[in-house]
Amino acid sequence: MAEGKGSGNPVKRLEQNIETLQQIPVLSKEGFLNVGNHMTLLSSSFASSATRGVSIQERIDSAGDLGLTPLGEDLRKINNEILGVFTELRKLMDHKTGFSERMDAIVQWGLSLEQDAFLPRIVDQVKGGPVVELEVQTMGAVIDNLMQQTRPLIQEVVSACQESSDVMDHLHRRLTAALESSEHNLETIRDKTTATVRRMLRTVKKAVETCKTMETTSEEVNRVVFEMVQSMQYDDITTQRIEHSITTLRRAGEKIAEGKGHEAAIRWFVIALRITCEQIQETGADLVKAVQSMHMNLTTISDLGVDQIARITEARKVGMRFHQDCADITYHLGSLLRLGIFDDAISMDVLKTLSQAENCIFQAKRALDMLGMTATRLQKLTATIKTQSSGRLETLAKSILDLSERITREGKERGLELADATKQLQGISLDYSERVTPCLMRTSSMLRRVPLATQQMDIGNNDILQMLNENLGETQATATEIMLLSAEWTFHATIQRAIDHVVERLQLLIREVGGAIADSMHDQDVHALANEFDDLAALYTMESERRVHGTVLDTVVDDGSDPGDDFELF
Repeated sequence: MAEGKGSGNPVKRLEQNIETLQQIPVLSKEGFLNVGNHMTLLSSSFASSATRGVSIQERIDSAGDLGLTPLGEDLRKINNEILGVFTELRKLMDHKTGFSERMDAIVQWGLSLEQDAFLPRIVDQVKGGPVVELEVQTMGAVIDNLMQQTRPLIQEVVSACQESSDVMDHLHRRLTAALESSEHNLETIRDKTTATVRRMLRTVKKAVETCKTMETTSEEVNRVVFEMVQSMQYDDITTQRIEHSITTLRRAGEKIAEGKGHEAAIRWFVIALRITCEQIQETGADLVKAVQSMHMNLTTISDLGVDQIARITEARKVGMRFHQDCADITYHLGSLLRLGIFDDAISMDVLKTLSQAENCIFQAKRALDMLGMTATRLQKLTATIKTQSSGRLETLAKSILDLSERITREGKERGLELADATKQLQGISLDYSERVTPCLMRTSSMLRRVPLATQQMDIGNNDILQMLNENLGETQATATEIMLLSAEWTFHATIQRAIDHVVERLQLLIREVGGAIADSMHDQDVHALANEFDDLAALYTMESERRVHGTVLDTVVDDGSDPGDDFELF
C-alpha cells in the first residue's frame, strides 16, 4: 500500500521530526529568558531615575525653590532698605533748602547792617569845630571805638552764616550726585537681578517638571514591562503545545506500526498529522505574535528613554546656566555695595559737614551776642551824649542810635533763627545717625550675606546636575541595551523556520504514507474527520488545555461547551 512509498521508515521519520520539535521549547526558553533577564534592568533603571527625581524635588522644595524664595525675600528687603536711605537723604536735602534760605536771609541782614555801619567818627566831627566839652569828646571816642568793634562782629556773623550755607551747599551737591547715580544704578541692577532670578526660577521649574516626568515614565515602563511579562507566558504555552504535538506524533507512529497498512490506521495517521500541522503552525504564529508584541513594548520603552534623555539634557543645559546666574547675582550685589550711598566717605562727610555747619552757626551766634551787647552800650551812650551844640553831631548820633536799636531789635530775631538752625542741624545729624546709618549697615550686612546663600544654591544645583548626569548616563545605557537586545532577539525566526520545516516534512509523510487515502481526504475538513475516531477526538479536546493556559495567563476560562472542543486543540 501507500506505506511502502518513499524512502525510510515512517516511525523513524516521525522521530526525526519529534527531535526537531523538541528543540523548539529549548530555543523559546532561551529567547524569553534573555529578555526576562533584561526586564529587571529596564524597570530598575527607570525606577532609579524616578527615585533621583524625587530626591531632586525634595531638595528643591526643602530649600524653597532651591533657595530662590528666601533670596527673593532678601532682595526685596535690600531694595526697600536702599529706597529708605534714598528717602531719608531726600529729607536731609529738603531740610538743607530751608536752612540755606535762613542763612542767606541772615547774611543779607548782616550785609545791610555792615553798609549802615559805615558812619563818620564822632571825634572827627568835633575836631576843628566849636569848642565842645571834654565829656562830649570822651564819650565820642568811646562810641567811635564801639562802632569800630561793631563792624568786625557784623562781618563775623555774615562770614559764619555764609560758610555754614556754603558747606551745606557742598553737601547738597555731593548727596545729589550720589543719590542720582545710585538711583540710576539701582534701577539698572534691579532690572538685571530680576531678570536673572526669573530665569533661575524657570530653571528650577524645568528641573521639577523633568523629575515629575521621570516618575510618569517609570510608571509607564512598569506597565509595559508587565505586558512583557504576560507575553513571556507564551514560553510555557509553546512548551505545552509542542509537547502535545509530540505526543500526537508518537501516537501516530504507534498507530501506523500497529495497523500494518490497514485503512483505518492510515486514516487515523493522516488525520493526526494534519491536526498536528495545524497545531504547530498556530503555535508558531502565536509565538511570533507574542515576540512582535514584546518588540513593540521594547520600542515603547526605547521611545520613553529617548524622550527622557531629551528632557534631562535640556534640564541639564539650563542647570548649567544656573551656575552662571548665581555668579551674576553675586556680582550684582557687589555692584550695589559700590553705589555712592554706601561710600563710607560720604557718611563721614555728612556728619562732618553737619558738625562744621553747626560750629559756624555757633560762631555766628557768639558774634551776634557780642554785637547785641555792643549795640546796647551804644544805645546808652548815644542817648546821653550832648549834641545840641552841633547839628552834624546830633545827626550822626541819631544814626548811630537807630543802628544800635535796629541791631538790638532784629538781632534777637536773628538769634532765635540761629538757635532754630542749630536745632535743625542737630536733628538732621541725629536722624542720619539713627536712621540712615543703621539702614546702611543692615543693607551692607545683607549684601555681604546673600552671596553666601547663592553659593549654597550653586552647591545644591551642582548636586542636582550630578544626579541628572547619573540619570542621563543610566538612561542612555538602557537605550543602548534595548537597541542591542532588539537586534539580537531573533530566536522566533529560528523557531518559525523549524516549524515550517517540520510541517513540510509531515505533509510529505502524509502523502507518502496516506497515498490515495490521503488524496481522497485532502479536501475534507480535518475537524470533521477527527470525529471518525473517538480516541482521536478525545485526545485533542480543548477544555483541559484551556484551563491550563488560563491558569498560566491568569485569565477566566469559560466553562460552557464549545462545538469546536471536539477537534480544536487551541
